[in-house]
Amino acid sequence: METGQESKILESFNSFAKKRSILSIVFFSSTVQISWRLPEAEVWSEVISLPFNQDQVSVDQIHRVKKFTEGYRIGQNQVYIGISSRMYTIVPRELYDPAKKGEYLIKNTGAKPIELGSVITSPVQILDSYIVFNISNTLDHFLNNHFPGMVLLHEKQSLVAAALSRPESSERQMVVNFSGNHFDIIVVDQRKVKFFNSFSLMSTEDVLYYLLFVTEKLGYDVKSLKIQLFGKIPEQIDKEALLKYLPITSNVDEENEFLSLKFLPRCES
Repeated sequence: METGQESKILESFNSFAKKRSILSIVFFSSTVQISWRLPEAEVWSEVISLPFNQDQVSVDQIHRVKKFTEGYRIGQNQVYIGISSRMYTIVPRELYDPAKKGEYLIKNTGAKPIELGSVITSPVQILDSYIVFNISNTLDHFLNNHFPGMVLLHEKQSLVAAALSRPESSERQMVVNFSGNHFDIIVVDQRKVKFFNSFSLMSTEDVLYYLLFVTEKLGYDVKSLKIQLFGKIPEQIDKEALLKYLPITSNVDEENEFLSLKFLPRCES
């Protein structure tokens, strides 16, 4: 049953679907976020967040997503789909072979062939690489049938776009994005991505260790970095310890609650 808020947002979605608009959808592990905006506007609509289990896609889950996006299948609308899959890897362009995309995931993530489902690749021009990731066969079938003209990307591509869009990207900065049981580190220097990877998250010590490890490997002095925190910091992480030992310039977790959703259309493809 629809809530009052969902009914209101659905009415708004259907109204603007008749115009030329941009629809952005990100499928996370347990939710899907949906929003839209007009091409000439920077302000996004109110975000609708629906339960969605990527590992066990049900008919009911697909029906609810279809209900909020049916009008965007036609006309001049631009549809961007982001998949937050922990099973992904980045392959340099000169080494990439499309016939081996499944092998890249198995070798670099430890996945078993039966776990792969549909394997997707998307070019990341700023890294001169391809990002290879997987989604379930059911979700892949639904997306291709419901959004035949969509742009399908990995959610991490929008994080890179967000890092490069910030004023600090002309300086040496490190973006740390917390996302459930893992966190991402992106290092940008002079508007160029110097490092990008994800790490498992268990404790405050994990965060400190990997941040200092990456800084050392790049040959940087940690004091020379502007470190910014994105996402929602888990309860087990001691935020005060991070502030004590690292030169954190801003914590914009509330501002960037829907970071991936809103920067998806800015990804290079």
